[in-house]
Amino acid sequence: MVRVSELKQEINEAHERFFAALEGFETTDLEMKPISGVWSARDMAGHMADWHHEIVDSVERIRANQPPARPIRDVDAWNHDQAAVRGIQPWPEAAEDLRSAWARVIECLDQIQDDELERKGPYPTGTVEPLRSFFRRLIARHVANHASEAERWRMRMLGIRDRGEQP
Repeated sequence: MVRVSELKQEINEAHERFFAALEGFETTDLEMKPISGVWSARDMAGHMADWHHEIVDSVERIRANQPPARPIRDVDAWNHDQAAVRGIQPWPEAAEDLRSAWARVIECLDQIQDDELERKGPYPTGTVEPLRSFFRRLIARHVANHASEAERWRMRMLGIRDRGEQP
């Protein structure tokens, strides 16, 4: 059985990796240089913060026995729209938004008992899953994936070749 403490540890470690990979870079690099596709560190931080809020909102509705909000039918379009809304937000604001959203995730987990993690409800996309999946798959793994992208970007920015790269 998954424990709240395990999920909190996974979520904290993933966020710490993401921010550690970006330490020491100029704000302009974090706002302008692409990490993944066209997304910069700023875009990625805003993207994760937006998803954190959607997920916590969904969890809170499930726990309160409230009906789900409108599902996000097209994830790519939603991601694109959210990135456009954030537009030219400065890196420090995007980073703070992610830190605040991360704290909200941890606060939400602090209110949940281990056995409640098996309770099922709809994701923001409408798929029904146990609450543990909201936190493990949609937050911890999502952030860990973006942390890995940020770590590869860091190596490229520092001129260090990724082990998987061909010479």
